[in-house]
Amino acid sequence: MSVNLGTVSFELTEKSIQQAIYDLTAEYKKIYDAVGKLIETLATVEGVQNVKVNLALFTRDLDEVINGVGESIKGVYYPAERCGYIYSNDPKAVYLEYGTGIIGEANFHVGAAIGESKPPIMVYTTLDGRTRAYTKYDTYEHGSEGWVYFNDMGEAVHTLGEPAGMFFYNTLKWLRDRAPSAFVEQLERKG
Repeated sequence: MSVNLGTVSFELTEKSIQQAIYDLTAEYKKIYDAVGKLIETLATVEGVQNVKVNLALFTRDLDEVINGVGESIKGVYYPAERCGYIYSNDPKAVYLEYGTGIIGEANFHVGAAIGESKPPIMVYTTLDGRTRAYTKYDTYEHGSEGWVYFNDMGEAVHTLGEPAGMFFYNTLKWLRDRAPSAFVEQLERKG
C-alpha cells in the first residue's frame, strides 16, 4: 500500500516511513528557512520606517526626516549572514540618538546605561602614543554656560544640549517585541 502526502509519498514499510520522515523534515526546514528570511527582510524594512517615525516624534520636524538625518537612514539585509542592519551615515544621527551637552549627559541613553548600545566615544592619543577612548557628552566642555549656534533660519540659538532621542534603540526594542509574533504569523500564512 502506498501513501501520498503531496510532495512526499511512501510505502508502509519501516525504511520507507523513515525516508518519508526525513524528506518531510527537509521540506519543513526549507519552508522554515524561507519564512525566516522573509521575516528578517521585512523586519529590516519595517525597522527603517520605525526609526524614521521615532525620529519624527523626537524632533517634531518632518523636514529633518525627509531631507535631514532621516534621508540617511538605510537598511540592508544580508541573507548569507541572516542579519539585517539599520544605520545612518549622517554624523548628526549620533547626536540625536545619544544627546549632547550637559542635557544629554543628564538624560543619558538608556541603551548605553545597560550595555546594549554604544554612546558617543571620543578617541585621543596620549603623549606616549597610546590610544584612549571615553564617553563624553559635553564634547567642547561648554558646561552650564552652554553654547550658541545658528539654526536653519540664521537665528542665534542658545542651548545646553539635547536629551537622547533613542530612535534607533526604541526601534531595536520594538523589533525584539514584535519579532516572535511576526514569525508565527508568517508560518501560519505559509500553511
